[in-house]
Amino acid sequence: MKNAIAAVQTALAKHWFAALLVAALGLVLGIAVGVGKFNLVPPAFLATASVQVGTYVVTGVSMPCAATAVPTVAKSDAVVGATKGAQAWRVSTTPVGTDAVQIHYVATTEADAMQLATGLATNLAGACHTQTIAAYEHYNLFLADQKELRQREMRQMDAVLLPASNADASKTNLQKQQTDAQTKATTADAQAGAANATASAKKQAQNAAVPAAQNANAQSDAAYKAMQTQLTADQAQLSTMQAKYKSGYPALTALQHKVTAEQQQLAAYKKQLDEQLPLTLDPTYRAAQDAADSAQASADDANAQATAANTALDNVNQQIAKSPSRTTSQQTYLVMIARHKAELLKDYQNLSTQFNTALTQEGAIPVVGPVVLASSATDATNVQVLLDALLGLLVFVVFALLAIGLALLLDLADRRLLTLEAITKLYGKPVIATLKPKR
Repeated sequence: MKNAIAAVQTALAKHWFAALLVAALGLVLGIAVGVGKFNLVPPAFLATASVQVGTYVVTGVSMPCAATAVPTVAKSDAVVGATKGAQAWRVSTTPVGTDAVQIHYVATTEADAMQLATGLATNLAGACHTQTIAAYEHYNLFLADQKELRQREMRQMDAVLLPASNADASKTNLQKQQTDAQTKATTADAQAGAANATASAKKQAQNAAVPAAQNANAQSDAAYKAMQTQLTADQAQLSTMQAKYKSGYPALTALQHKVTAEQQQLAAYKKQLDEQLPLTLDPTYRAAQDAADSAQASADDANAQATAANTALDNVNQQIAKSPSRTTSQQTYLVMIARHKAELLKDYQNLSTQFNTALTQEGAIPVVGPVVLASSATDATNVQVLLDALLGLLVFVVFALLAIGLALLLDLADRRLLTLEAITKLYGKPVIATLKPKR
């Protein structure tokens, strides 16, 4: 770089006059072009159209027609390419607020400027509308895929957690059944014991009431009383005769046989009366009998319930004994999966909220697209002056570069030895002395 600059400086120093002439010519031509003497730039008209693009914001999504993106969209092929006759370098934009933009176009005629500005605005509005809808649809598909991914992962975790949870619930239920069965068995045993004690007491009371009831029943029978009176009289006579006569006396023996026969007859008759006792007992005995029967039925029912409760308790204990227990590592693994599922569920809920919000916002976008309002075109003299000035400056820069190029070419074509360095470089030996020419 330094060598190139040095070469340019040397060339300009040696051929400055030729370079100066070319640069001066460029300056004159540039000024002529800049002040419009050659009328190289045609007249310009500026037309402006206002476009209401709307503002839509989705978290995590770069919307196509945001304030910073509109200038790029306005000059894109989707807008300029769709507008016949439009050129991107003639397009400019100005934001208006947060939901509108002005699109400017410069043309050589007023009609072309207005037509192209309106066309560009219309196409810009349509492009923004289409790209906004597409952005929402793409975002919604992304959210739906993410939701489905979370659901799939949670289903895989449920395949591990649900059997374990069901096993825990089953074991907990069995343990509750065990507690309930133990309580029922204990209560049933206590009730059975109390019922058996009551039944036993009732039966004892019943048995105690039987002899008195039997005697009362016999004494109330006339035949029994007559037979008993006769037996008593004969026994008294037998006692008298036994005191007077010796054993073997015929009358005494006959009386003894009679008393024995009367005793047997009385016992048989009393047995007959006792067999009829349930039909003839007094109300006191009947009440005792009914109480004893009821107590025995309650005792039997309590014993049956106690047996069933103890059987159920045994079954539950056997099921609990068969239930497998987890190791510490297995329990830790289940806890880790449950925690991960909780995080996935939280993500899924957040995604669902974002998805519903995006759907609501997408539904609020007008179907017909944004509104386009075009204004009349104006004479863009300032634009024409600017273009003339830029073109004149460009002419001067081109001639300046040509002047530098000419100086370099002349320097390369000049074979004269004008400097001590050139002589030293050519012969490879130092210059000892120089002589000034005579005047």
